[in-house]
Amino acid sequence: MQMTKSDFLIEIDAITQADPGTTAIDDRLVSLAGWDSMAVVMFLAMVDEKCNVSLNVNVLASCETIGDLAKLCAVDLT
Repeated sequence: MQMTKSDFLIEIDAITQADPGTTAIDDRLVSLAGWDSMAVVMFLAMVDEKCNVSLNVNVLASCETIGDLAKLCAVDLT
């Protein structure tokens, strides 16, 4: 099942411990206070479970925005 943009952002909010609805698809990862090594591990687990996508840390290192992460997970961005 493909995750929607809204669902993906809810997951990012939870992973980064941001207030619900405060992140946007074009937010830069470096600007997210909660985007740290623990968040990366939680993100990898979430996409494996909910998107059935296995990623590695090296792939994530090339991502600059939440949208970049979403594209790796084939999230419907419409």
